[in-house]
Amino acid sequence: MKFQGENELLRVYVDSSKRSHGQPVYERIVLEAHAAGCRGATALRGVTGFGAAGRALHAHALSLTERVPVIVEMVDEPARIGALLTRLAPVLGDLLVTRERAFVVRYRHREADDVGAPKFEAKEDPAMLTNGEGVLLRVFIGDSDRWQGQPLFEAIVRRARELGLAGATVLHGPMGFGAHSRIHTAKVLQLSQDLPVVIEIVDTDDRIQQLLATLDQMIPEGLVTLEKVRIVKYAHREK
Repeated sequence: MKFQGENELLRVYVDSSKRSHGQPVYERIVLEAHAAGCRGATALRGVTGFGAAGRALHAHALSLTERVPVIVEMVDEPARIGALLTRLAPVLGDLLVTRERAFVVRYRHREADDVGAPKFEAKEDPAMLTNGEGVLLRVFIGDSDRWQGQPLFEAIVRRARELGLAGATVLHGPMGFGAHSRIHTAKVLQLSQDLPVVIEIVDTDDRIQQLLATLDQMIPEGLVTLEKVRIVKYAHREK
């Protein structure tokens, strides 16, 4: 069954030190999503922030037990997201949870069929990224994925730059699973695991569509979503 079109993005914001029966809550959420048959879940680790209690959270280079913000993200059908939230109710407590629409462009196993990319109506001049309507492209892959001998996430960023897109951000996560449904997690003594990577790019629809044509060839397994966003400000340093 193909997974595409209008779906939902669920985000759960949690303190990395928060526990449920001795287990980090973010791990519990990912494992519950896996057990519930969700199509994927990614935990993204922050550097600094604060939560509902107002306590500042920071990452320190020499500490393995620091408290940092973690965001767990899942994209799936609304009914499955709703069922997962019911399942997670005992552990969510006072956590911040958001739901929003996300348009799935690609969801692929290694042997999956191609899914055509939808096209949003362009709102801005594709030659310049200005305030107004834009598109957020998000690509969920693994950090061990390769394209022509280089890390796939690096190849995607380089291609976006070649096409003149406004910018790209690569986010690494400590835990997640995707189309192949295998759990990946970071452990202190294991540094070569296939951990989740999310690439975020905001630009006009026309430019995003140009990149999507390239991604169609580059991504044999992963999830690609589009979300409409409102660009409030875009500035760069003068050369």
